[in-house]
Amino acid sequence: MIKFQVDNMSCGSCRVKVKAKLEDNGFENINIDVNNNYVTMEGTTTKKEVIDILASIKYVVDENTYEDHKIYTYWDDILLKEESMNLFNQFLEENNIDIIDFDDEEITFKLQAKESNFNQLKEYISSLK
Repeated sequence: MIKFQVDNMSCGSCRVKVKAKLEDNGFENINIDVNNNYVTMEGTTTKKEVIDILASIKYVVDENTYEDHKIYTYWDDILLKEESMNLFNQFLEENNIDIIDFDDEEITFKLQAKESNFNQLKEYISSLK
């Protein structure tokens, strides 16, 4: 999952143009948040390729916001404690880690994060033990 901000995207028409251009270039599961100017999508690419693709239709990617996110499955029994769960949720919020889903059968969270942030989460949870 790739996430980045497009500085000059401000309306529904912008959303349609950006999404169409990204789809034309093979990206999938494209979600565009026009209110916050963020795009998330799946695909294999480089930051330069995304910048060039959107520059071709006059949109500017904020290079400092470009992040390559992965999906992780996570659970630790310490999260059964309410205080630990609260600290877990606070850590997720402060470190740009999104909960995608919770599997009731497997009792696991599906998280979307940069690899470095996910590794920090695992270290943080271990420190609570």
